Amino acid sequence: MTLHDGTRFSPQFIESKLKFSPYIKESVVFGGDLAFCDGALINIDMENTGKWAENHQLAYTTYTDLAQKEQVYGLVRKQVETANADLPTAALSSAFAAAQRIDADDEENDPHPQSAPHFVAQRYYDLIAALYGPAAHVDVQTDITYQDGRTATLNTRLKIEQV
Repeated sequence: MTLHDGTRFSPQFIESKLKFSPYIKESVVFGGDLAFCDGALINIDMENTGKWAENHQLAYTTYTDLAQKEQVYGLVRKQVETANADLPTAALSSAFAAAQRIDADDEENDPHPQSAPHFVAQRYYDLIAALYGPAAHVDVQTDITYQDGRTATLNTRLKIEQV
């Protein structure tokens, strides 16, 4: 990817650095026409982060509840800062959101992996746009389909964390 100032960087490299953390399962980094990388959607690793929360006596009920805890944001912030430590200034992530699960839906599990970031960018447009603005949070509405075919809508307020 080439940033606005001509700096080239690999979003996959940054995403991989973030996934070295046992607490991060998935990450998607955005930049492109901007002057800097600036944003990442991060999925926590439910198992490892859940164990961490239990060890720190942090109660939670669901993935989203755990992902939105201040203490978990602090934990993820440290992981982002560690990943940023040896990146060029132009490639640093300066905001992130511990997003709802970015699971491998059929569209995201496309046999052409280069199209997955475009799908994520379309699906999470409002959340990604919030990474680049002054908002402290963004309201996200997600339609979910259960295995038995029932559907439900999940409304969540996700915090945007500045690094």
